[in-house]
Amino acid sequence: MLHGSLYEYLRNTDLNARPHGSAVTPPTHQNEFGVTIGGPIVVPHVYDGHNRSFFFFSFGGSRKSGVDSLQLLTVPSTAELGGDFSGGATVYDPQTTRLDPTGTRYIRDPFPGNKIPSYRLDAVGKAIAAYYPQVAKGGANNYSAYAGEKLLNPDIYTFKIDHQFAVAHRLSLTLVTNNIPRFRVDSALPAPLTAGILQTAITKTARVNYDWIISANKLNSIAVGYNRFVDSQPPPSEDTDQIPKLGLGGIGGGTFPAITFTNGYATAGVNTAQRSVDNSFQMKDTFSWAFASHSLRLGGEFRRTQLNDIVPGVTQGTLGFSNKETADPNSLSNTGDAIASLLLGQVDTGGIQEPFEIATRRSYGGLFAQDDWKATHRLTLNVGVRWEYQTVPSEVANRSSMISLTTPNPTAGNIPGALIFAGTGPRRSGQSTFAPNDFSAVSGRVGFAYQATPSTVLRAGYGLFYSDNELTIVGTGFLPQASFTTTNNGVTPAFVLQSGYPQNGSLQPTLSPGLINGQAGTYYQPNVAALPRLQEWTAGVQQSLGKKWLFEMDYIGNHGSRLVDPQMANINQVNPAYLSLGSLLTQQASSAAAQAAGIKLPYSGFSGTVAQALRPFPQYQTLTAQSAKAGASIYNAMQVMLRRQFGSNLTLNINYTYSKNMGYSSPTYEGFDSVDNVLQNAYNPAAEWSVLPSDVRHALVLNYIYALPFGHGQQFLNRGRFINAVAGGWSLTGVHRYQSGFPLSILTNNTLPIFNRVLRPSKVAGVDAATHVSAGGYIPGVSRRINPAAFAQPAAFTFGNAAPSYGDLTSFPVFTEDLAAVKRFQVGDHLGWELYGQFFNAFNHHRYTLIDTNLSDAGFGQASSVSQPRYIQLGARMQF
Repeated sequence: MLHGSLYEYLRNTDLNARPHGSAVTPPTHQNEFGVTIGGPIVVPHVYDGHNRSFFFFSFGGSRKSGVDSLQLLTVPSTAELGGDFSGGATVYDPQTTRLDPTGTRYIRDPFPGNKIPSYRLDAVGKAIAAYYPQVAKGGANNYSAYAGEKLLNPDIYTFKIDHQFAVAHRLSLTLVTNNIPRFRVDSALPAPLTAGILQTAITKTARVNYDWIISANKLNSIAVGYNRFVDSQPPPSEDTDQIPKLGLGGIGGGTFPAITFTNGYATAGVNTAQRSVDNSFQMKDTFSWAFASHSLRLGGEFRRTQLNDIVPGVTQGTLGFSNKETADPNSLSNTGDAIASLLLGQVDTGGIQEPFEIATRRSYGGLFAQDDWKATHRLTLNVGVRWEYQTVPSEVANRSSMISLTTPNPTAGNIPGALIFAGTGPRRSGQSTFAPNDFSAVSGRVGFAYQATPSTVLRAGYGLFYSDNELTIVGTGFLPQASFTTTNNGVTPAFVLQSGYPQNGSLQPTLSPGLINGQAGTYYQPNVAALPRLQEWTAGVQQSLGKKWLFEMDYIGNHGSRLVDPQMANINQVNPAYLSLGSLLTQQASSAAAQAAGIKLPYSGFSGTVAQALRPFPQYQTLTAQSAKAGASIYNAMQVMLRRQFGSNLTLNINYTYSKNMGYSSPTYEGFDSVDNVLQNAYNPAAEWSVLPSDVRHALVLNYIYALPFGHGQQFLNRGRFINAVAGGWSLTGVHRYQSGFPLSILTNNTLPIFNRVLRPSKVAGVDAATHVSAGGYIPGVSRRINPAAFAQPAAFTFGNAAPSYGDLTSFPVFTEDLAAVKRFQVGDHLGWELYGQFFNAFNHHRYTLIDTNLSDAGFGQASSVSQPRYIQLGARMQF
């Protein structure tokens, strides 16, 4: 007999609530649907697979159109787009940059009336500005639009066959394929300024499992698998001549550039135009043996991974604009404007990239043993050990390179630090990888469960775990790409827009140790191949309180070390002791003032600022430690669970967690925030230890299932077929979550000229940093979640003393209730129906999100988005 199901769920604009602060309900439509069917394989008159051969097929699809998240963006006003900044920070003319009469610092003149003359506007900057919407009023969060998944249409197919050759031998084959077209809007500006992801992801998976029952107490399972993942992110526009239309030179034809700004302005442009094809092969074997009071498992696995990254066709380049290029060089924190820098063509950072291909290969392996020993009828012990490794990746054609911090650089006076290349032959290093493999990842697990009394169970355990070292290939020299950045904190720009991208580097494969002198680069730390480590421990008690109550309390802790976080390393920062040189740091190292101060050129032919000359590796800009094992964390939590059974109809679960999560970690590497605010000073990393952005101090979750007492077998309305069909089979479920907000990541515009990663403000003693405004009392554009008076810009050439985040300064708390009503009824013996009504955020709570945490922004402490309103999903499922 065949068994299966059909289902359909839908949500649309008419069922959804209007987002808080919006006059209309966003046009969102989504349908989820599918079918499953399975049973014995039978071919009439040919093969009867009852009790031997079975199949299962499922299809699940979804169709989503429209966006559903209200977003408040900061954009320039119409007046500002024309060069009129009379209502904002003072804008300075970069053409007037000069040394003051004492020759010790740079100065500039402000534009008269804080207005940039029209004849001074950069042609390319003006062309970009023309795409912005016309907004009468400037300031923070002055433009609203909808963002989110504008298109998300996954189709998932699963097919499985199981066949039993004999009682002891079973084989199964599983095939899965996913096809997911997607367009996610992250910054909802008009095209071509829209930022987000345009993507098609295709996954194919094949698995073969063979189970052999060797004897009554021995089983061996072997699995062989293959995965293929194709991720296509084409240029965001079919118009691939947008860059020439803007007049931006130095790069071939391409779509609109991806642009970032300071001052809180919204990101513009989509920085995607690539295709990756990943293949992985896996084999795993597990032997299980039950003997005496032991349950033993032994096994191992091996994986081989191919990662093929391709950037086809033309790309669009990146541009970054800062207030620094139009600010007073001696007052960077509160002067200048990033849009003014755009209009004047003053680029702070930029990059270009042409088509390329990198094919990475790496392997993973592991062996394990686990024994569950029932030592007594009350005590069970769990003991295990695992060894695993992951190789340093290599490139199939040796198209990889890395900065060696010890190799002399012949193009920079033979000082340490040169680009080396994989492979053998001229200008090659003779090696395929740049670090030795690490085979030290041995972990143990131990735990026990002890029934102290018939109603009391004690449990405890400890385990050591490892994760992916996240190493990738760097193809500098083989890849046609280049990056540019200001070298003197905005005194001079990286380049001027209407002059185009600089052509001082080759976009052809070039194997030279000095290829990226003057640019940013990547290096390996000595422990780069080590796997990130996480230790976990737990102890708890479970207590039955009569027949209907169950109580459980647990302590859970973990400690992460060697966690991947490249933002927590910055070896090419200038020693902060040199901040005493003040503005001299931004002058040329060859200037008379620098020479008079005793500044020596690091090598013959060096050209750059005093700060650049004082870098540990003066031939480079920022040096990034790829997959740096610089992160750490400590998590401690108390979890309490209470379960109550009310008769046979109602089950209630109450879960409460009190926790604290501390560590060194960048918000974006936690996958949590778009603001990285760590490593203010690489010479004092201990100052980065703080509450992590993912910390949730209090969390209360209630969930329940209530079968309504109506219909057949229930207390009420239990007679009559018609009454049972109408009133019976109903159940209500709910999940209520109430939790603290997340810590906010505090920072300010970086005004220091020593190439530190970020700058944080100073905390004003005795002033509460939180305004304590509630979500209900928050007024968009007026209220602030953070008290600006609690922070101050640090004095010139000093660091701020604020921590990265504070446990008592958080985003708005989360209050949400998800409810569902389900009606089940049976038609005959083999057909059943379920009708669903699901209410997400049923009581339509709202909270403001994406709070601006940059003290330099006008919108500091203000939110730029709001959580999703209530939406209703209806569904039906037929089972046969």
